[in-house]
Amino acid sequence: MTRNDRPVHLHPVALRHLVVARKEDVSPAMLRLTLTGDQLSGFTREGITVGPFTSDGFDDSVKLFFSYPGETDLVLPVQKDGRLETPRHKRPLGKTYTIKRWDAEAGEIDIDFVRHETGVAATWAERCRPGDRIHMAGPARSQGIPEGADWLLLAGDETALPAIGRFLDSADGRPMQVFIEVPDRRHWQDLPEIEHAEVTWLYRGEDPPGSRLLGAVAATTWWPGTPFAWVAVESQAMRALRRHLVDERHLPKESVDAVGYWRQRVVQRHTDDSSLPAMDSSAPVPAWQLRALASLATPMAIRTAVTLRIPDVMLDGVEDAAAIARRIGAAPQAVHKLLRYLSTVQITAASGPGRYQLTELGELLAHEHYTELFDLGGLEHHLDLSVLDLAEVVGGATAEPCPITAQNGRGRRTLTSIEDSQAEQADRSASGVAPAVAASPLVQDVEHLVLHADAWGRYAHHLLEAVPQLDVTIMCPPEHTGTVRAQLPSLLSDTSRRARVRVHGDSPAEHPPIADAVLFAQVLTRQDDVQAAQALRQGAQSLPPSGRLLVVEQPLDETALIQVDAEADLRALTCHGSGRRTDAEYRELLTAAGLGEPAAHCLPWGYTVYELRKTPETLNTHHRSERTS
Repeated sequence: MTRNDRPVHLHPVALRHLVVARKEDVSPAMLRLTLTGDQLSGFTREGITVGPFTSDGFDDSVKLFFSYPGETDLVLPVQKDGRLETPRHKRPLGKTYTIKRWDAEAGEIDIDFVRHETGVAATWAERCRPGDRIHMAGPARSQGIPEGADWLLLAGDETALPAIGRFLDSADGRPMQVFIEVPDRRHWQDLPEIEHAEVTWLYRGEDPPGSRLLGAVAATTWWPGTPFAWVAVESQAMRALRRHLVDERHLPKESVDAVGYWRQRVVQRHTDDSSLPAMDSSAPVPAWQLRALASLATPMAIRTAVTLRIPDVMLDGVEDAAAIARRIGAAPQAVHKLLRYLSTVQITAASGPGRYQLTELGELLAHEHYTELFDLGGLEHHLDLSVLDLAEVVGGATAEPCPITAQNGRGRRTLTSIEDSQAEQADRSASGVAPAVAASPLVQDVEHLVLHADAWGRYAHHLLEAVPQLDVTIMCPPEHTGTVRAQLPSLLSDTSRRARVRVHGDSPAEHPPIADAVLFAQVLTRQDDVQAAQALRQGAQSLPPSGRLLVVEQPLDETALIQVDAEADLRALTCHGSGRRTDAEYRELLTAAGLGEPAAHCLPWGYTVYELRKTPETLNTHHRSERTS
């Protein structure tokens, strides 16, 4: 999904065991199930407390879990504190659905299923009866509509009907154009009639999915003001609609939320039950998996294809390697070899002599998120290259990390003008957790807070919005104070809130301002232990007796380590000399800083707030550590 301006609220992810309460037809082509269960109210399992279910967004989604076709055992994720852990032996079979209705008072969830001839979830929905049980996880987040949008454009197919219906149920009065494309009139359903909403039904018949929708959106009259577009259709149709909105209607990418809800493809039916698809649940051969993990050719081949924009060309329908080479200005033989190699790792698939198509996995490479992640000229690639020095760092040949900003003569570690990219990266990382921190009881009674955060604009915005009496002092390097002050109007547009913000140079030579609380938000990962302990001790000087110091980080869970987290750990190690710390390592760091034993408060998605209260005991410990350092 492309980044957009929608406000987001993270939820702790929970696995709940629910029961089918009712079953009804919404239309001849859609079935509705009402789910209920005691676990919607919250529960405790194996020492982990799970809060009540909540769903605030019109397009909130959950996962329902099923047995693989032909198998009886049900594989489920494991509940952790605020998140789920995927078993290593086999991936759970989960299908994503939109919540049509959530009634907190009645304790009921409605989920609508489009009827299919073949499908795991649709078949279960057809065959289930009241009293049958189902496991459900989510939603992981809820998103709203940007406040700055003057009018809204909603475009979806039959799979988007639950989200569109829920949106119309809670419309906020802004005018909207709604376009709904369905296969035929059997899919029509009664929707809420909203005075300010123009709803257009389109019937595609045998036409490709999304084709009627694209035509209608292209032909519609564009209203005055600032629009926001929400699109949910088949994946290929989503790309065409998004391209039209951005390239031809000139909508900023941030004003478009386009999602592929499904993908058109040929489904092989299970030999024993034609209503179920044939699915391979077997794990990969260990030797093949090890080779894939250790190969440097695969990541470089993928990144080369992304950098040359080969996936974009292929998604335009170009399959011939020579034709692709002409489009990008490259050597045909070299492009053919690259595409042939990518076919061995399931990124492409041969469609004829010298011809290739993208697989479903390969299509992801055309998404903006992965383009930024894998482009050889981008920030992420230069950060990844830092692991080339891993042997030197781990083996002790070099005692110092090599920051990517260092001008040290090694080209692979040198990148100029990256501060803007790093600031944008920090802002993305904070977009979900900052609202959760601002809503925490830990800050609700604070009147003055000193903020240490790369994403200071994001955190300040949510803190000032959530805590009316709060004043915030943003700490930054002394040489950056002018830049921060200049950016305040664009990041904090509300003048009354901006008046509650001060900017202070963070320097050992200057005494920090006194405040009720000090917040270090997602900044310690890029500091080694000595630097982090020093920063924490200096930050604590802002606190009076009974003041609190808060540290927001995402501890590494060694018991459920996945590749992406382990990779981020190595990158942080080679770039900053730190690495991702575990919960125990954060506690040890805070204790080593002379601040005592912290209390830990869990946030969604594996984030933790470490809280330390300044007491006479910690003050004495702090002074002893200062004298002995």
